Amino acid sequence: MNVLILGSGGLLGKYLSGIFEKSNRVFKPSHSELNILNYEEFHSFIKKNKIEVCINCAGLTNIYYCEKHPDEALKVNSYSPAEMAKISKEFGCKFIHLSTGFVFNGEKKTEYVESDLPEPKTVYGFSKYKGEILILENNPDSLIIRTDEIFGYSNFTPGHNVIGFTIKKILEGKDVSLYNITTSPTYALDLSLKIEEILRKKTNFSGILHLVNKGFVSYIDVAKFIKDFLKKDVKINVRNDELIEKIPKNCALKSEKLENLGIEIMPTFEDALKRSIKEFL
Repeated sequence: MNVLILGSGGLLGKYLSGIFEKSNRVFKPSHSELNILNYEEFHSFIKKNKIEVCINCAGLTNIYYCEKHPDEALKVNSYSPAEMAKISKEFGCKFIHLSTGFVFNGEKKTEYVESDLPEPKTVYGFSKYKGEILILENNPDSLIIRTDEIFGYSNFTPGHNVIGFTIKKILEGKDVSLYNITTSPTYALDLSLKIEEILRKKTNFSGILHLVNKGFVSYIDVAKFIKDFLKKDVKINVRNDELIEKIPKNCALKSEKLENLGIEIMPTFEDALKRSIKEFL
């Protein structure tokens, strides 16, 4: 297949590229080579390269930045993906878009499933939810994958790959400070393999699908797990600073739909963390 990965320079994009390049022709344009806000450029790229699958990992994900720049967040996370989905439909290209557990209000006591009603509390969460709605309006055959707290050995930039940062800091013997938020840590490698499996098995699934490593755990407990696994004497501190009142306290997800696809759920986050940590050693 001819596969286009948008945001290939990011954490998930790099793992996806590694998986899909094994048996597909993969296109990984940089932002300067293909600007997702330039719809004519995107239209031309899909047509010229006969793209069969477009996986959109690009987006504005810094929640603090989104709070201060709501118009830009909507442009990048809502309107652009919707237009790309529409163009993909024109050429019979499968459009896959990555979304987030931040579309929920964070008040549920267990994991959110696909049938739960979104109620975003942040500009970031609202922009992603609006994107979901517009994408499916423009192209009902699109697949929207909600995932949570992607981690792996790559892209150590502030505000991203929090668990990767945590592994790195604990390995260095440094204390860590994290929000006491509940999440479903998701290993970028496992997520990439699962996306490839869904496409390879030709399930042609559309709509909303939750894909995360199995688990329901706080950042603090994740850090303690890493600390114990690495046998490091460091302190794990709870953050109580900016934006804490808006960040959903629970972004954890699980799927009620995977079974209908005949596809196994992803491994536990403990199993994924152990494998990921080995990449850091």
